[in-house]
Amino acid sequence: MAEQQRDQYPQVRPQDARFPEEATTVRHDDEISLVDLWLALVRQRRWLFGVALAVFLAGSGYALTLPSAQIEFETLIERSTAEDEPLRSAARARAELEHLIIPELRRALREADPDGRRPPEVKISTIEQTGLLRLSSTTRPERLEQVRGLHEAVYEHFAESEQAVFQRTHSELERDLKRAQNELAELAERYAEQRELLRQQLADTQKSLQDLLTERGQLLSQRDALREEEADPGTEAATLAQRQRDLQRDLRENREERETQRADLRGLERDLHELHKQQRSGERELTALIDRLEDRLDRFEEASLIDLATEGETEGSRRNLIIALSAVLGLMLGLFAAFFRQFLEHVREVTGSTSATSPET
Repeated sequence: MAEQQRDQYPQVRPQDARFPEEATTVRHDDEISLVDLWLALVRQRRWLFGVALAVFLAGSGYALTLPSAQIEFETLIERSTAEDEPLRSAARARAELEHLIIPELRRALREADPDGRRPPEVKISTIEQTGLLRLSSTTRPERLEQVRGLHEAVYEHFAESEQAVFQRTHSELERDLKRAQNELAELAERYAEQRELLRQQLADTQKSLQDLLTERGQLLSQRDALREEEADPGTEAATLAQRQRDLQRDLRENREERETQRADLRGLERDLHELHKQQRSGERELTALIDRLEDRLDRFEEASLIDLATEGETEGSRRNLIIALSAVLGLMLGLFAAFFRQFLEHVREVTGSTSATSPET
């Protein structure tokens, strides 16, 4: 059965396959040749230079529409800080400048100008991770003094606003510092009074204990005297026994009072030690608070002017950059247009030759 199937379906070998001749031959015209690329660029040079020139002229025209000889003047303002942190947020400072200070100053300058010219625009920006504000104005060099005066006026008005916040915050810290210092003085005085009272109680308790010890000595002397009287046959036994009982009672009461006084003495010593500990803890906290407040007061910085209307980027340099970029972009787009035009012509030629040979087939 297997032999019949092999005879019916012979095994196909790769070498027996028949492929079209054009599929097995290598076409050399599919390889990329630098000469062909160059010839293609030569044939499509009109597209290359036309597109490049059009882009260059468009970019140059836009660059030429920019105001000539425009210079950007920058002013840097350092805001008031406490412990290296601005007293006010950057958003609040910018809002005050953009909506209050700058519009009012520009309006005043325009009214004071006999020609009624518009004052230079002032843009506000912040420098991240710092407390700096940047004022920038772009105008002609001959208006430098006007820009300088405007920026200086903006800084003065802003510094007055910052000074109000600075004084308020500084005064609050000074009040807190004075309050902490007064609390420290009151704490020392209060603990001094309590300590003096405890020391007086301690001295009174020690004196009472000493008196009890003296009384005990006297009672012991009386007990020795009673023992000597016991040896005398003329002493009444009943009277002697009563005196002995009274003496024992007095000694017992003396011992109890001495134990009570010793307990009171130990309690007063503990109270005095605890008072010392509380005083040290309170003084330590208040001293640390005072040190922090003094450090914050020392690290207060008022608003200051760093640079006033320094020359920055000019519009001329920006115009030259735009023209140079237009030339580079135009050349790139011209190359792309030339190759794309050559590709379309090649497709058209292939399509035309295919349609011409199809009727013969």
